[in-house]
Amino acid sequence: MSTPRAHYWLLVGLVSDGAKAAIEERGGIVRQVNEKPRLLIVGLAYDLAGKWVWNERERQLCTSIEFWNSWELKETSTGLHLRYGNTNALMANLDCSAEENYILLPDEDYDTTTNTVKKAEQKTMQDDGFFTIGEFPFVGDEQK
Repeated sequence: MSTPRAHYWLLVGLVSDGAKAAIEERGGIVRQVNEKPRLLIVGLAYDLAGKWVWNERERQLCTSIEFWNSWELKETSTGLHLRYGNTNALMANLDCSAEENYILLPDEDYDTTTNTVKKAEQKTMQDDGFFTIGEFPFVGDEQK
């Protein structure tokens, strides 16, 4: 990857420590611009040339930030993968104020009762009928 040469800008109310580190590690910027309400400006770095990837058996050039309806955002040229959402579960992300939006790592959750970020809990078969395969599903326990 060549050096990121541009930023995609977002205004949010919370960026987890892990997400901030991941953004800055890839040349991005996270700065607080207001105290009350708390507002942070986030510059997600990306390479203007984009990156070629395989998607459903065809090669595609990804040149921008992808916002998915699963509340994820991805930037292919830097490999950045984050989650976004808002603190008001009753509203869609586009229908709320900037201070209610947050950016997290994929393995983090926002707890609306305590207004804190926590490590996401892995689901078990009893939770919803599905389970999450561990990090090394085909390796024996002795190698974990």
